[in-house]
Amino acid sequence: MEYDDDFRRTTEGEYARELDRMEGAGRPLTKEEASFLYAVHGALLLGNYGLADRLLSTYRGKRPRHWVSDWMTRPAPEELTVEGLRTALVDLLKLRE
Repeated sequence: MEYDDDFRRTTEGEYARELDRMEGAGRPLTKEEASFLYAVHGALLLGNYGLADRLLSTYRGKRPRHWVSDWMTRPAPEELTVEGLRTALVDLLKLRE
C-alpha cells in the first residue's frame, strides 16, 4: 500500500516520540515495551505505516488491543535498546530519501 509523505512523517515522528519517552524513563525496557517497539520498527521496515500507526495508537490506549495483539506479544531480542532502535530509525529514514 502507498502512503503519502505526510502520513509517513507523522508516523515516524510518533515513533520517535515513543523512543524519547521510553529513553527518558531512565531504566531498561520492560518486555512489553521492547515487544511494542520491535513490532512498530518491523512495520516501518516493511513499509507498512498503517500497521505502525495502529500499533502506536493501540499502545497509547486509543484503539482496542485485540486489533494488534498478535504483533504486540511477539518477543523482542533480549539485547534490544532504545538507542539501537533510534540508530536503526535514522538509517531507515536515510534509505528512504
